[in-house]
Amino acid sequence: MFLGFFTPNNLTQKMLRVVFSIYLTVTLLITSAQFLVEYLKTRDAILVELYQLEETVQGPMSISLWQFNQTQLNELVAGLVKMPIIVGVDISNVAGERLVSQRAFAPNAAPLSIFETKSNLNRILNGKDILLGTLTLYSSSEVVFDRVLFGFWLIALTAVIKISLLFWLFIWAFNR
Repeated sequence: MFLGFFTPNNLTQKMLRVVFSIYLTVTLLITSAQFLVEYLKTRDAILVELYQLEETVQGPMSISLWQFNQTQLNELVAGLVKMPIIVGVDISNVAGERLVSQRAFAPNAAPLSIFETKSNLNRILNGKDILLGTLTLYSSSEVVFDRVLFGFWLIALTAVIKISLLFWLFIWAFNR
């Protein structure tokens, strides 16, 4: 029964093979699109979280820079790097020199792709906005994949179930 599908002898079996091949191709394209959309949606959500974290720590980091409190800056950065969505933090001064730089990964084990958010660290003094430096938060494709992995498995599993069910229904229907 199963081998007859791959070596069609009559018009019905040839038609079945063509229809099923087209369905398989369309299913693979749609499933791939679902994977891509899910990945991009999750990456955008992580970027929003990074922006929110930047807004949360800008004040304390600006104060630490203003007061030249390196210990507090190091502690703030260490706390940020412990967060699951952050794989690195850089704090640079106005000249672009890194004051603090910490990564959650070894230099030789860098993630596949890294994306970042940057914001200025400012202090208002006598109504003037003084630029103290920049804060850069990094996240990676590994963080995104960790979040979407379960969804990817569900999408793939449903696609396999649909294909298998349709295949066996075709075989059953055309053999009657």
